[in-house]
Amino acid sequence: MFDQAFALTRAALRQGAVWSVAVWSLVFFLLFLLVMTLTMGAAAAVPLLHPFSLHPRPFFPMYPPNPLRVVSAMFLILLLAVAAGPFWMAGAYGTLADAVLGTPLDWSSFWSNARRQYGRAWGAILYSVLFTVAVLIVALVLGVVLHVVGAILTGLLVLAALALPVRMVGGLFLRGLAWGEALRETWLPAGYGALWAGLVAYGVLAFLAMLVLSGIAAFLPILGPVLVLVADAALQVIGGVWSLALYQATSRTPVS
Repeated sequence: MFDQAFALTRAALRQGAVWSVAVWSLVFFLLFLLVMTLTMGAAAAVPLLHPFSLHPRPFFPMYPPNPLRVVSAMFLILLLAVAAGPFWMAGAYGTLADAVLGTPLDWSSFWSNARRQYGRAWGAILYSVLFTVAVLIVALVLGVVLHVVGAILTGLLVLAALALPVRMVGGLFLRGLAWGEALRETWLPAGYGALWAGLVAYGVLAFLAMLVLSGIAAFLPILGPVLVLVADAALQVIGGVWSLALYQATSRTPVS
């Protein structure tokens, strides 16, 4: 089971274009940050451009930013985030799933998957919201009834449920299941323990690796932060591939 997951991971990472997920994710984030900055900047700058707003102290204009414009700009940014978040998720997870399946990739695969898998990304987000709400309800109930013990139990339950979101993502992006069918398969006991163990093992190793690299980076004031950033991006891609490869290897009906 783990041998198959290792083999799938190695084969996927041999495709150079799988690393485009990290590059395009950075570009995507920077573009969104630019749009957000321009939108908020335009809303705040309107009073400064008013013909009667000239003032000996330019940092304190006579006409402060219109709150309605600022709120409108924030609402626009929220709408962009709601639309762009699933677009990024579809591109990232769709490309990683293709890599695990052995589908040939190129540097445009991220964007083609972002368009093709957009609806499935919304399904994954819906599951994430429901999962978070369920965790909050359980935490509230256990916290009220058992106090400190309840908080500890909540943490253990969240740790035990770690593989559920991975199964949902795998069902949607690897197997192409409908949302309801993917949801049902998240609760199947077969293979869950192996999937969970593989995820926890990678999480521990990744944490230790970042801890060591952060210690090394402390002695490299210029290159250190760059090293940590590159390592974090690489571990994110490897972790995504490993998670989907584990799902593939432990699935009741693996994808052919």
